[in-house]
This record gives sequence, structure tokens and C-alpha cells, in this order.
Amino acid sequence: MQKKLIALAVAGMASSAAFAQSSTNVTLYGIVDMAYLASTSSGTGSKTSGIDAGGWSSSRIGFRGTEDLGGGLKAIFTLEYGLTPDVNSGVGNTGGTNSRLSFVGLSSASWGTVRLGRFNSLGKDASDTFDPMGSTTFSPLYSMVRGNAVTTGSALGTNGFVPGATSTYSLSTQNSGRLSNAVDFKSVNMSGFTVAVQYSFAPNFGDNIAYNTAANPNQESIMTAGIDYTDGPLAIGGVYQRARAISDTNNSYKADEYFIGASYDFGMAKLMGSYQTIKRNENRNYPAVVNPPMNKTDDIWSAGVQIPVTPADKVYVGYAAANDGSALNNNSDSWGIQYAHDLSKRTMLYAGYQTVNNDNGAMTSVLSNQGGGGGRAAVIPGKSTTGYGAGIRHTF
Repeated sequence: MQKKLIALAVAGMASSAAFAQSSTNVTLYGIVDMAYLASTSSGTGSKTSGIDAGGWSSSRIGFRGTEDLGGGLKAIFTLEYGLTPDVNSGVGNTGGTNSRLSFVGLSSASWGTVRLGRFNSLGKDASDTFDPMGSTTFSPLYSMVRGNAVTTGSALGTNGFVPGATSTYSLSTQNSGRLSNAVDFKSVNMSGFTVAVQYSFAPNFGDNIAYNTAANPNQESIMTAGIDYTDGPLAIGGVYQRARAISDTNNSYKADEYFIGASYDFGMAKLMGSYQTIKRNENRNYPAVVNPPMNKTDDIWSAGVQIPVTPADKVYVGYAAANDGSALNNNSDSWGIQYAHDLSKRTMLYAGYQTVNNDNGAMTSVLSNQGGGGGRAAVIPGKSTTGYGAGIRHTF
């Protein structure tokens, strides 16, 4: 009897140890970024200025966790929410606009990672990686892809994609660059190469809308594939994306987009640049004078340099241009410069300046990553705008 009790006790201890080993490790993390930001429009002379969130990075708070499942396999999750502390907005607000990332998945040391939920598009990740300004609010590339340059005045609405909708349809999208209702896979590093694929079910309108009907034969979707290569100081990345809108016998819309970026770190300076193009194809059975279809190809390119001055100081310089493929020639270009000084591993001071030049009907704005309630000076078609600011960023 005593031996049986001892055996049961040992088995219980082993079971408890196994359970402890498989417990989930959760990390709380975040960024608080506040800055004085100001902008001026040459068209009206109007100005804005104030304390805003997100001068260098968008403020956020998040939780990420892993559970070791054994054999090199882990369960993973991330829940991340945006914050705009200058106007008391963020977690706890009604609506889903504050959710930046929310996914769960499996990660293997031998084959890669699968995720389901909401996460960055491959296009956003590639654009951020090869943006010489690091996708800050002073970034010329960010203004081109989020400032509504290429798509201004199009027949498909203010963001150039689906009328009345905030679109995730493009590498050069005006919105956050994240995919909802999505699944993706990213491989492990294979001799410097990694590959990834993503598929999003109805990213704008939600997957609760029925399709395969007379009104909606096709489901809205986004399919993306990417490949990256790194070899010491050299990095190269490429992305292809196909977006398809809800369509019927009278309307259809699709977009094909390509991105390529590269960087090389010489030590004393890191050069980088990118090129992306989007081909839109739309058919509408409406009178052309009321709502004409849009079929055109636009492109955006960027180049710049990052220069470390001291171990704690770095200067960033960037230029970007957006070319409208329509007869309207609503082109824009921008250049920017910024400086960062690390007070510690977690705290940084920064300052930056940016100017945007618009042609014809283009209305690209500066400070496109700016959050909070400060706003930007009103942009007049074909006129230039400038923006500048300084702030502090702390990570935890």
C-alpha cells in the first residue's frame, strides 16, 4: 500500500512539473512617444501646432506570449493596442480602430510560423524595413503611401480604392497597412532566404457578408507573397500583392502591386531605397460622366541614407516621389531629415523636418504618421506643405 502511495505521489509531481514547463510566458511591452509638431500650408498660409502622440513611433501597449509545446514547437500570441495619450484615447474606447495586432499561432524552429488574426501586411513590413527614415512622421515615403498622393482625384473615392471604405488594398495604402481576417505563413531562414505568404478574407467589409450570390459573386480578398534575402550588410526584399473587391455583373475591381527594396550597410553610412508600383483594373457599368472606371498604373520610389554620428546619435535623410499614372498627373515628391539621440537603451530624443511638393491636383500632406489631435495644415491642390517637430520616445 505504501509503495502505491509513493508511486502516486511521484506521478503527481511529474505531472505538475510537466504542466509548469508548458506554462505560457507573457510579456507586457509598449511605446510612449510624444512630440511638439507643427505644419504650414503654402496654399493658404494656415498653420497647426501642438503636442501630439507618435512623432517617431505610434504609441502603443501590448501583450505577447509563448508556450513551449516541445519538439521545437511553440504556441504564440500577440494583443497590441494603439494609444494617443495627448487626447486621452486608446485602450478602452469603443470600436476596433485601436487594435493594431491581434493574432494567435504556432511557431516551429524547423519550418516557420503560422498566424491567424490581424497583423502587418508583408507590404507594410517591407516598406518599413527599407524606408531610410524608419517610417517616422517625418518620412517622405510615409507621406507618399499614406498621404493620398497617387490616388487623389480618382473615381474610386478619396483613397483610390473602394468608395466610402478605408482600404487595406495596397502596399501604398492610406490606412494602417494591416490585414484583418487573415492567415499567414513565414518560413525559417534558409541560407539567408525567407519566404512568406498571406491571405485576408474580406479585410474591409468583414467575412460576414455573403458571396457566391447574384449581388456578390466574389468575396473581397487580398493575397500577398514575399521573399527576403540577407547576407551580412546586404538586405533585399520583394513583395507581390493581389487585391480583389466585392463585385457583381456591373462592377469589378482588382489591383496588382509589386515592391522591391534593398539596403547596404557600409558602417559609416547605410544606403537604402525601394520601388513599388500598383496597377488598378476597374470595370463599371455606369455612365462615364457620373462615375468613370479607373484603369491605370502608379508608382512610388524612395531613396536615402542613415548616418551614425556617435554610438548614441544618428542622422537620417530621405527622399520619395509618387507618380500618378492618369492624365491628371497628380504627382508629389518630398524630402526629409531627422536626428535621433539615445539617452539610454529605452529613451530617445529626436527632431525632424519635412517638406512636400504637389503638382496639379495632388494633395499629399506632411507628418503622415502623426497621431493625436494636433492635425495638419490644410493642403491645397498643387501646393506645398512643410512640417517639423521634436519629441521624446520611451519603450518598455
